Amino acid sequence: MVGAFGSGRLRLLTLRRGGRLVGVVPLRLAQGVMWSPTNWESPRFDFLAESDADVTALMLDLLARRPRRINLGHVGGANAERFRRLADLHGYGHLTRVLERPPFRLYATKRGDGWGAVRFLSLVAG
Repeated sequence: MVGAFGSGRLRLLTLRRGGRLVGVVPLRLAQGVMWSPTNWESPRFDFLAESDADVTALMLDLLARRPRRINLGHVGGANAERFRRLADLHGYGHLTRVLERPPFRLYATKRGDGWGAVRFLSLVAG
């Protein structure tokens, strides 16, 4: 049970290299659907990893599990688009909704993508 974030069991998808944890994404699983543990008060959800290649590996691991549906709320930046493209290649149909846009653009960020628009991705296995 994940309380304020809905029902289901919490799952942590992890990526290890050389015995070290290099990536993680928390998800909740309920009735064949994998959801991000987010609600309307969540500022952002993302795949956490040391490198872009590790983020891609986590995304591919999630898609390889073939859940009936994947719902990711409050995903922002380049990872939202990357996951949507990978999901297309794995036969998932998708619905993307922009939830909010900031009133200004952030330029001083490590990756340069700022927070940008925050999206909700709903992917359905084909």
